[in-house]
Amino acid sequence: MAVLVWTDVIAVAPELATGVAVAFQTMILGLVEEKVSPASFGGADSQQFLLARALYAAHFGKQHKQGASGGPGGGSAGPVISQSEGGVSQSFANISASSGFGGGALATTIYGRMFMDLVRVSPGRAGFVT
Repeated sequence: MAVLVWTDVIAVAPELATGVAVAFQTMILGLVEEKVSPASFGGADSQQFLLARALYAAHFGKQHKQGASGGPGGGSAGPVISQSEGGVSQSFANISASSGFGGGALATTIYGRMFMDLVRVSPGRAGFVT
């Protein structure tokens, strides 16, 4: 199995080339290595497995970066559900991180949603997280 490195994450999320501390990158990569099972994505050497790990890591990096900048995706903010123009207002859906692996926090970033799409088409989707 190829080791996941941050350059793999940057390949799917170029904006994460900056703004995520190296120590936090290392923590994210370690979490992904522990949690994403190769058996669920075509084996340790499959491109689907490499993509799944990179997307899952990118999701955490994007959440961190958005949270650090006060943008949507940090904390429990979800997609925009309303906007105003005159008084400049914006409201976000409240996404609970405890709402399960199939949604919740993963739904707050494009990378989390792409990861969930891969899970949905994975033949081993019943046990993809250890």
